[in-house]
Amino acid sequence: MEGLRQSARGTTGKIIIVIAVVAFVFLGFIAVIGNVSIGSIKVNGEKITPVELSSATNSIMTTYSQMGITEEQARQFAINELVNQKAFTTTIDALGMIASNQLVEENIQTDPEFTLDGQFNLEAFKRTVGRNYLTVEQYKGFVAKELMRTQFQQGAFATGFVLDSEAKDLYAIENQTRTYQVKTINQSDFIDQVVAPSQEKIQTYFDSNRTDFMSAEVTTVDYFSIETTDLVSDISITEDEINESYDQYVADQKAKATKTVSHILISTEERSNDEALEIANAALSKIQAGVEFSKVVAEYSEDIASNEIGGYYGEISTNSFGDADFILAGTALTEVGEVSKPTLSQFGYHVIRLDALNEFEMLSLEEKRDELVESLNNSKLEIALSAKIDDINNARFEVDTLTQLAKQYNAEVISSIKVLRNGGDEVTSATAFKNAAFSEQNRDEDLISEVIKLNENTLVLIDIVDYTPEQVKALDEVNSQIADILVKSEAKKMAEEEAGKIVEQYQSALVANLELDGFSEAKTIQRTDSSESNAIVTALFDMPKSSEQVSIKAVQDGENQTVIVLSSVENADVDTQSAEFTAFKQTLQSTDSREALQAYTASVIKKAKVSGL
Repeated sequence: MEGLRQSARGTTGKIIIVIAVVAFVFLGFIAVIGNVSIGSIKVNGEKITPVELSSATNSIMTTYSQMGITEEQARQFAINELVNQKAFTTTIDALGMIASNQLVEENIQTDPEFTLDGQFNLEAFKRTVGRNYLTVEQYKGFVAKELMRTQFQQGAFATGFVLDSEAKDLYAIENQTRTYQVKTINQSDFIDQVVAPSQEKIQTYFDSNRTDFMSAEVTTVDYFSIETTDLVSDISITEDEINESYDQYVADQKAKATKTVSHILISTEERSNDEALEIANAALSKIQAGVEFSKVVAEYSEDIASNEIGGYYGEISTNSFGDADFILAGTALTEVGEVSKPTLSQFGYHVIRLDALNEFEMLSLEEKRDELVESLNNSKLEIALSAKIDDINNARFEVDTLTQLAKQYNAEVISSIKVLRNGGDEVTSATAFKNAAFSEQNRDEDLISEVIKLNENTLVLIDIVDYTPEQVKALDEVNSQIADILVKSEAKKMAEEEAGKIVEQYQSALVANLELDGFSEAKTIQRTDSSESNAIVTALFDMPKSSEQVSIKAVQDGENQTVIVLSSVENADVDTQSAEFTAFKQTLQSTDSREALQAYTASVIKKAKVSGL
């Protein structure tokens, strides 16, 4: 429904969109069913009603329409989420949790969705709820469930418990300061010491890593370009065409018009279709006898939301979401005051009255003329250009060379252009150009390409004259590159060995006798410090601190080896009254509570008794 499209953006939408999808994503809920039909699904004895499924499905369709979701996909997703939601809310009900009517009313009256100039607007509330095809009581029920769910979550978070001593210890460790010194062993310092690799070693490396030495795929093409303005010009627009286009505009605007309707609903949820039809006919007879529509609504209608406002349903159009039969019957009414025959929807029988015709803005021909002329001109240009492109594509088969074809259009051929899969100039970098240049069909059949639309103004045709696939380079092309790789690899090993010797030299030394040679001055660092590389920080905070022996470690840091000596670890002073410590403790509590709540809700879903699938 059209109202759903708007309400899905606010609090109403959050409640209607599968009632609590956001909550279940947060809680880590899992889908427990697959492809099912609604039938008479019950979760822990509570039924999923057609109204709930319809509202949820329409909301999901609205929310995810740009993602191309189908109605059936939305429906199945809605069923899954409704089963999850019912499992959780029935569990909450079993715990005896309630949301008072006063709390529900306060929540609704403070909802920005229903306020106007800072005040609660009853008509806005009824109109929004009615357009979403919910009764007031149904909506209040959803709000109550949402409030109870929120209360449960808040209660669960309130039970999160972390001892002050535990939080204090963790805070001190998390914010500790470490004092250290480093010595960098540069790989480059060993390059000159490496013996040049033999040709045999180079060959062996090449044979084991051939795919690392591939030449780029390249195609060589000739091409020429044509400007579209050289092909099509002097488009003329007649008055008859303008008038015809204006008539179509008027028809389109009329199709966009909405109709305001009211209705009487006789539900089939607890009675047969025949019984509901008999009641609906009785209501229609009273209206035809002259009884006020609102009085018949009050006597017969079972839609509480619209019942309270004279059966008011809202605006509908042929593009509206909602029950297709209801929309069809409502939009078929043409005169204000006209009443439909009883119409069956998924909810029951409706007697629908047309209250108002809401026309879209209709510009005069003169007001619309310039826009119509521009549109007609663009359309004719497109048609004429398409015909010219077809002519060029056909002409490809009547010539022997690209040059002959280019001459027909006074174009100059640009020859022997090498094209790579990546990169290129303004022309050769275009995706359409590359697709044609690397086309196997064009290459294998020696075809001039079809016309390539490079942009709105330029067309291109190409002829592939040579192609070299990606292939392993010859050894002599990469010989020096491999030699360099092997030299650096050997230098890396030598740096690692040197670092290992330094570690061995100091690791058994006593802290009291520590004298470091060639190390940096002592520095301090915390976990979040960015003055050192991530490799050094990670290694430093993984190192244990001994009170007697030196804590030392070598790590790979880029191309180099870095030897780290950890000399002291100082836990942070903790002010348990500070805002930082309070926030840290709350984070610990929230993490603990969230994990416990996720485990609990997952078990609720797993244990749920679901029937009717």
